[in-house]
Amino acid sequence: VKKILIEMEDQKQTYEQKAKEALQKMLEDKLQTEQQLQNSQRSLAATREDAAFWKEHYTTLKAELTKMTTAHAELKNSFHILQSELQQADTQNTQLCQVLRSLQSEHTALQQRASALREDNDLKAEHISAIEGTACRGNGGCKENTLKIPVHKAKYTRTLKARSLRMCCMPQLAKKFLVFKGPLKSFPTRLKGLREAKWLF
Repeated sequence: VKKILIEMEDQKQTYEQKAKEALQKMLEDKLQTEQQLQNSQRSLAATREDAAFWKEHYTTLKAELTKMTTAHAELKNSFHILQSELQQADTQNTQLCQVLRSLQSEHTALQQRASALREDNDLKAEHISAIEGTACRGNGGCKENTLKIPVHKAKYTRTLKARSLRMCCMPQLAKKFLVFKGPLKSFPTRLKGLREAKWLF
């Protein structure tokens, strides 16, 4: 019986020792698990802070992208408007060049006509002088002819002066048309009005 009691006591001590070791191991595992939990919580908090930072940064970048997109659209519209205005300016420049060439051609024609009229005037003046000389040599008709001839000569001279005045005004008229700022579609109407007013032949 004593031997049995000793063996049971030994078994009891062995079980107690194993129980203590198991309990110690459980305590160590518990401490390790708690430490890992604390580390995980700290990591989670840091991750949340990073997520909040990057979310705020993303919101800022998104707002800036929206502003840049709007500015790009406005610049694109401005570019199209400027391009359209440039095309209109080129068209107007082409039309004005055509008008200038037309006025230069008319001016050249008027100069040629003025030259022809001057030659005609000289011929008629010579003819009038010849008629005056012949009339003065006639019997009794000198006074009447010398009165009529200067009258016709004065009328002819006034007509030539009026035409010369219109031709002298042609460069200024051309300059006025070159700085014409109204709509180009009304330009032919103004040109026609000047012709009807006998400022242009």
